[in-house]
Amino acid sequence: MKHGFFAFIVCGCLLSCGSSTESDKVGDAQTCLDQLTSTSSTSDVNTCISKVDGLSGAGAEGIRCSGGFIREGFSNGTRLISAFTSIDSGTGSSNVQSLMGLLSFTSAGDLATDYSDSNTTFTACLDSGAKGATLLASFSFFTMGLVKYFVAKSMCAGTQSTDATTGFKYYDLSGCITTASSTIPNATATLVPLLTATTADSDAQTAQTTIGAIIIASYELSCTGSGANANLCSLLSTAITAAGGTSNPRAVAVNFFSGAVGLP
Repeated sequence: MKHGFFAFIVCGCLLSCGSSTESDKVGDAQTCLDQLTSTSSTSDVNTCISKVDGLSGAGAEGIRCSGGFIREGFSNGTRLISAFTSIDSGTGSSNVQSLMGLLSFTSAGDLATDYSDSNTTFTACLDSGAKGATLLASFSFFTMGLVKYFVAKSMCAGTQSTDATTGFKYYDLSGCITTASSTIPNATATLVPLLTATTADSDAQTAQTTIGAIIIASYELSCTGSGANANLCSLLSTAITAAGGTSNPRAVAVNFFSGAVGLP
């Protein structure tokens, strides 16, 4: 099973991404990723990624970026097609929630680790300069960050569900949101802090600050120039505009939650 698509979106020509020594290691890591098959394990992917340990150039970050997606099962294309089909049908909140569920990270089977993996992959994609991969990774992280918040508020268990049609595992963000908005006590304790940019709630502050910063970084890299995904970029730009710019990441996040995600 070849993974050249991910190499392409991350670092057009790996051999130009660093010194000869670094290029050799990056090339070895890419060859390792390309030789993975549908039966390869998470450990196999991590072994490939480990070949660039200690390197920080764009090529090495590209390996970490593409490897993160491959580890999550995106390499066969079916999951990405399903995700883009959901957003191409429109950018209403139900479509966005469906997209985010499809892009959730699930390979570890543990929310804390899957959250960390999504964060690491986003950072690697951003540092590699890969526009398309960074945009996708940002939405993966948005999902994981929000699920983590709702779990902290006891609005969902943080366990994975399995899609009956595709067999993909995912974190059910929509279910968390439904539970949080089902009663006034739930909404008051959970949604009000998340949608208040000046909240004193520490869990909400963390979610707002982290997700807001990623929205801004992803937009600035991925949504300039040609080739940007108009639907995804419009969700980010709308949140930034509604917040009055990029000076207040928490306000950006709040507007993303209430606009794109459709939190009531």
